[in-house]
Amino acid sequence: MQILRYIVHIWEDYEKEMNKKFPEISRRKGFKHPPVLPIVYYEGKQRWTSPLDILLEIMARIYRALLYNMGIPEEETEKAVATIKERKKARLFENVPKNFEADRKKAEKADIRKEFTIYRYVNKLLKSQKTESEIIASLASGFLLEREEAERALKKVLEEDT
Repeated sequence: MQILRYIVHIWEDYEKEMNKKFPEISRRKGFKHPPVLPIVYYEGKQRWTSPLDILLEIMARIYRALLYNMGIPEEETEKAVATIKERKKARLFENVPKNFEADRKKAEKADIRKEFTIYRYVNKLLKSQKTESEIIASLASGFLLEREEAERALKKVLEEDT
């Protein structure tokens, strides 16, 4: 029920925005709400236990609705949906990792490496007598950071060195 409430809230916001731009447009006969595709992402420690057949059926129904809404001919739509349903026989999810812990550890290592690289880079710039503004600009462009992120990174390095 909570997902339904979220979808209705999205539609209500959409209506308000459209009515601001085009007064009373939502009262017109041809007014349509955008499709909303709810996705629930499970990241728990326990293994996912729900049968994947249910997930495939839901995907097929959503896909069918989207294709119909896009004006794809019924025959093509049903053929595409049948392809999804056939996939369950071919084990659609056989390559999906069962344990995300290794991916999490890789991401953590990458973050640590990035922080260390930034630390070394900031210290190098500090030794070369760069101003804080120059360092922030260099961090933002060199590491594709927003200005605020670059400021936080510089502040962190300065705090660690004191």
